[in-house]
Amino acid sequence: MWGGHQGGQGQYQESQRFGGNGGNPQEFIRPNLSLVAVRGRCGSLIDSLQFLFVDVTNGQYVESPKFGGNGGANEIFYQAPPGQYIDKVYTVHGDLLNQIRFETNQGDRSRNFGSEGAAHQGQFVAQGKRITGVRVGAGSLIDRVQFLATQ
Repeated sequence: MWGGHQGGQGQYQESQRFGGNGGNPQEFIRPNLSLVAVRGRCGSLIDSLQFLFVDVTNGQYVESPKFGGNGGANEIFYQAPPGQYIDKVYTVHGDLLNQIRFETNQGDRSRNFGSEGAAHQGQFVAQGKRITGVRVGAGSLIDRVQFLATQ
């Protein structure tokens, strides 16, 4: 359904690292997954993120661990429409992740989560590939996030 050739170790396209150097490093990467939804919490910064993937080999859903803390007054929730998957991520960041937005392979977009109060903008466009994992640095907030994609 989400299709495509499964990539092996070392065949990942990596995004830049969005954010600073802080936080406890964690990762969730599997070559047979495709990113389809995100949830978490935010205020002026991104407090927490959790990712939902679909396994392209069997159609089962797989949740990443929750990254970050329990703060944030606003909910983050975005799910790709049926038959679509997230292949673009846009951020605003400094030493922490301030804002994040998602877009699917067919152009459906989430709203902006968080605030614009940082100096750097970033984007990861995995067009023609599937986002199959994340690397996160987090404590009570999301300090940094990096996305990985494969065919």
